[in-house]
Amino acid sequence: MSNPDKLKENQCKLTFTIVVLIFLFWALFGGPHKIQKYIEPLNEQTVLGVESAQGEKSILIQSIEKSDDFFTLFKAGKSFLESGKLELAIASLERVVELKPDFRDGHYLLGYTYLKSYEATGDYFVDNPSDIAEKTNLEKAELSLLRARKLDPKSAKILELIDKIKQAKK
Repeated sequence: MSNPDKLKENQCKLTFTIVVLIFLFWALFGGPHKIQKYIEPLNEQTVLGVESAQGEKSILIQSIEKSDDFFTLFKAGKSFLESGKLELAIASLERVVELKPDFRDGHYLLGYTYLKSYEATGDYFVDNPSDIAEKTNLEKAELSLLRARKLDPKSAKILELIDKIKQAKK
């Protein structure tokens, strides 16, 4: 097969892939009128990742909690992290490790996201740790990274982040 024929075949494959992806996106979100509600905030009282004044979670958080597609959730978590939406990244990645507890990269990225959240907002400390109903971001980061290390004890990037947490605890 000559180069022009190979190029044309590759272009056809790429076009077909794009068409399939567009169709899947369309089928998943149900058309442009339904896609819009995922892109724009639902109303002034609903912020992505935060409960509304009525105590209801956003549609996006609800869909994350119901999803069973760990790979898509993982990609979404990475995307949320890259765009600075840490609460959504955490929600997605927590669901990832819930669905696939032996997925090292899920634990690593969740730990990294908790560490980023710690760096952005800090942590709260009290004299008596039993007074805390929930672990702090730094503690959650450490737990996630320790789970990742258990799955991959030789990973330099995991060990590096664990050392960073130890330094932050001092």
